Amino acid sequence: MTLEQKGMFITLLDYAWVNDGLPTDENMLARLCGCDDITFNNCWDIVKKRFELKKGRLKNKRQEVEKKAYNDKVSACAKAGKLSALAKKKASQQKVNGRSTPVQRTFNDTEGEAEPEPYSKSNKKFSHTEIDNIYKAYPRHTAPVAAKKAIEKALLKSGLDYDTMLQRVKKFAVSKKGRGDFCPHPATWFNQGRYDDDPAEWDKEYKKDGYMSDDEITRANIEKVKYNPRG
Repeated sequence: MTLEQKGMFITLLDYAWVNDGLPTDENMLARLCGCDDITFNNCWDIVKKRFELKKGRLKNKRQEVEKKAYNDKVSACAKAGKLSALAKKKASQQKVNGRSTPVQRTFNDTEGEAEPEPYSKSNKKFSHTEIDNIYKAYPRHTAPVAAKKAIEKALLKSGLDYDTMLQRVKKFAVSKKGRGDFCPHPATWFNQGRYDDDPAEWDKEYKKDGYMSDDEITRANIEKVKYNPRG
């Protein structure tokens, strides 16, 4: 289509979306496009092929599909919002009436003890055993409380499953970076999303006059290791 034809097509699509299609009167369509009859007639022969007559209105088939998907999504969101509001109202009424819903707890079949609360306040998706296993697989074991909170946060934020995260941690543990003197604290590593790094970066050598990250420089200063960026 020419530039004029594209402009007419987009203008008519906008009108059709809001008004459930276009009128069949060509004079009215010309006024909607804001052009004279000659310009309209030159463009309309091409543009009208993008529309089909349906229930007395001209409609674009692709637009109808997209509009239905949009309306379905809006309806689903509205329904979910109503259900959420009803649940909150019910919980509020229970609180006012002095009643509380008992919290279901998971028990260990072998020990008969309730599992502790999750490290974070978010909905629990990973067990303490899984988080502990990831922490133990990391090559450095410092600040365990902060580290395990960072691990659970990373799992929830990244969307990775337990097995995938564990394998990435194990791969980092055997890399040059993981076995090196400047291996980051576990909380730092997980909070910075380093599990998503290219594994090739973990095996790069750091030259004396090369790049050092901020956490490496901090550790070097704490350990009183002289660092001269110019060699």
